[in-house]
Amino acid sequence: VEIQELEENYNRLFTENILRKRLAHAYPDLTHMAYVKQINAKIEEIKQDNMKEYTQTFESKEDKPFAYGFCFTKLFYLFVIGSFIGTILETIWAFCVDGHFEMRVGMVYGPFIPVYGGGACFLTAALYKLYKLNDTLVFVISAFVGAGFEYFCSWLQEQMFGTVSWDYSDTPFNLDGRTNLMYALIWGFLGLVWVRYLYPWTAKLIEKIPKRAGAIITTFLIVFMAFNGFMSVTATARWTQRTEGVPASNSFEEYLDEKFDNEKMEFLFPGMKKAAEAGVTTEGVISNERPYLNATDPDKGTKIEQGKDVSEIN
Repeated sequence: VEIQELEENYNRLFTENILRKRLAHAYPDLTHMAYVKQINAKIEEIKQDNMKEYTQTFESKEDKPFAYGFCFTKLFYLFVIGSFIGTILETIWAFCVDGHFEMRVGMVYGPFIPVYGGGACFLTAALYKLYKLNDTLVFVISAFVGAGFEYFCSWLQEQMFGTVSWDYSDTPFNLDGRTNLMYALIWGFLGLVWVRYLYPWTAKLIEKIPKRAGAIITTFLIVFMAFNGFMSVTATARWTQRTEGVPASNSFEEYLDEKFDNEKMEFLFPGMKKAAEAGVTTEGVISNERPYLNATDPDKGTKIEQGKDVSEIN
């Protein structure tokens, strides 16, 4: 008890006393451990409080809040929120790394990148029951899960549209150019922060939505995101056809050509545009579905022999 009181007095001396700034300036080493201990204690307190989100129970069904626990409704909201946050992160990343503003979205309507939303749902589904594991294990599992999810999304996009939105072939420790060690570590860190802090906070926020209003909002969002997904897929598929010189065969395709022309699609999906222009797959060869270097106007592009190595193009 005396030791605890001594530590409390020590912390109070260097964090609450009016002479704190003067003492901290004269003896910076004395305050270091005090601050570190306070920060660690606060983080541990938040972590323990967040753990209750995984184990909270209610006696009756009526007492349960909206989208309680691990359910489809909550996962759907996590998808929407994650997709929106992903757009913000990608836009900031493009500005900081590339030095200019660049639209980073994954759907034709609204600021949404489904890969991030899907990643949030996938991490939640994979780690929801593993919250009791230590931080190291959560980090490692998140790294593998996140990197695997990123690889799968890249593979699926290339199989469906013959395009890729990211290519890490020129980075160290990459796997088929679809993911790499650096992003696996980032996924690990994000997964750890998600499980320990972000998911419990987000879950509580979602559960505060009134049940009646929540049902209406959920229905609207499901219809909107389904429509958004359909339009995004068809607009991208039609963009691919245009780069191959395929004319519109019906009124809907004519509408897509007018509403989502090459210029708009290139603005919305600049990363996909680069893949289409070069016609490069993550294996580093010219794709059979991408014979032209110029996706906007095939007539101005350079015809490439199918299957030719990229290094031979100059």
